[in-house]
Amino acid sequence: RVFKKREKDQGCYAMIGYRPKLGKPLPVNLQSPECLRHQGTIQHELLHVLGLMHEQARPDRDTYVKILWDNVEPQYKNDFGKARKTEVTTFDVPYDYRSVMHYPKYAFSKNGKDTIVAVSRGSGLLGLLQGQRDDPSIDMGQREAATDG
Repeated sequence: RVFKKREKDQGCYAMIGYRPKLGKPLPVNLQSPECLRHQGTIQHELLHVLGLMHEQARPDRDTYVKILWDNVEPQYKNDFGKARKTEVTTFDVPYDYRSVMHYPKYAFSKNGKDTIVAVSRGSGLLGLLQGQRDDPSIDMGQREAATDG
């Protein structure tokens, strides 16, 4: 078994990457109905299982977005961490504000204010489409690149 059913847990989450050495199924939680409202939420969690991280965790993320730490719920600050260049690759895929793997601009806000904002004013889609869960975006390139190597 690869997945473990967790009926009592709240929310939507999955571990990143398959870890066969653990010798036990991966926890994946898709609580109904919250996690099942958008097909992109299911895709997001299953892409974690396949090894994809959050878009805003890229090593180069500070070029594209700024995390507003004062607005983030304290217990979720670790979810906004940034990966090191030695740990991950971007496969030379451009930063994708619309990625199903990107958090929305208000993710885990403690006060209703934005937690992630675009660095460049030219990124007008950030507020409207950031972290959308409705359709694939250019992050398809990440999945294609991941299968090439």
